Amino acid sequence: MNKYDIIKLKYIADIFNGNSIPDDQKDNYTEKAIPYIPTKELNISDGSINYENGLSVNDDDGFKIAPPNSVLMCIEGGNAGKKIGFTDRRVAFVNKLCCLKGMGVHSKFLYYGVQSKDFTDQFFLHLTGVISGVTVSTLKNLYITMPNKEELQERIANFLDTRRHEIDSLISNQETQIEKLKAYKQSLITETVTKGLNPNVQMKDSGVEWIGETPHYWKIQRKLSYSVTEGISYGIVKLYEPDYERGVKVIRCSDVLEGMILPDNIRTVTQEVSNEYSRTLLSGGEVLVNVRGSLGGCAVVPYSMKGYNIAREVAKISLDGTIFNKYLMYYLLSSSFVDYRTRYLSGSVYVGLNIELLSSCPIPIPPMQEQVAICAYLDRKCENINKLISIKQSKIEKLNQYKKSLIYEYVTGKREVAL
Repeated sequence: MNKYDIIKLKYIADIFNGNSIPDDQKDNYTEKAIPYIPTKELNISDGSINYENGLSVNDDDGFKIAPPNSVLMCIEGGNAGKKIGFTDRRVAFVNKLCCLKGMGVHSKFLYYGVQSKDFTDQFFLHLTGVISGVTVSTLKNLYITMPNKEELQERIANFLDTRRHEIDSLISNQETQIEKLKAYKQSLITETVTKGLNPNVQMKDSGVEWIGETPHYWKIQRKLSYSVTEGISYGIVKLYEPDYERGVKVIRCSDVLEGMILPDNIRTVTQEVSNEYSRTLLSGGEVLVNVRGSLGGCAVVPYSMKGYNIAREVAKISLDGTIFNKYLMYYLLSSSFVDYRTRYLSGSVYVGLNIELLSSCPIPIPPMQEQVAICAYLDRKCENINKLISIKQSKIEKLNQYKKSLIYEYVTGKREVAL
């Protein structure tokens, strides 16, 4: 029977975090010898690291360097304890990441050991602070389970490498299918909101490059603002502290997805803060679109959310009746609108969709009865596609859970690698 030890991390790894590069200095760190790794360059799914992100340093720049075959772990922010990578070269890295350089332990086993449930459970129990993180000193004193023979550590690591690659390949295949379904859905939406439901109808040039041809009797409205009852506006600039008892619920960009608003985990603000932005209080039926953050989110406000407010990264569009709200939602989800947004934001430092650009958006307008029919058709088709996507996402979740359980069972000795 192989013997396993439970030991503090500091006894088997040299642990240190990295250095940040201020945004206004990033232009000084390009085309150098050593890749610099921000947190976003660690893939949360398979632990791969993108070394070609355009940032790099030299040895004499004063940055801490992680050697090849060391572990990079995110220890601060939303991805703390979730993003973990394994280096294949020397790298510098941001201060939200931490390097674990193995000492007297097989490096790849260490990589799997800190992904094991018994270790991650400890990690998440020690998260502190507003940003939520674990300090290096705390990390050093967390315990890890490992066999006391490096030969066995290597055998386990090699076995997990093989199995992980097999599982990651299955996950990648599901992710590819999901992307194809999403692309098909957007293509279907675009075709329907610009060409209609009758394939035999006579077409005409819309005069707008990214819209293309439309049915000959459709109107092309040059600006969306011509169909709103009030100016398109974004909401509360600063939310301050939540008021859980008597506060007003506020929809943020993270709540607005493609075609729906998530009802759970909606923030609140005090009544006083909301009153300062009374113009963006919701009545139900408005169209919300993300103008900052998660661009692409767009949905119609359900009447159950009457009285809610919105945050500054979300814009409210109240229509005058010439455009059906759900038809506008589908148009703003189409490739035509994305093309419009992309070409006017190209080269802009501002990463977002400003109100003026949204207000000036041209839009094809079929007769109201046809708008409603188009939306009913897209509702049915998109629901079926979304169900397929959901099934594949569930498969990915199960594969990830299986991968985690496999790592846990083998690094802790619950199951042993066959000789």
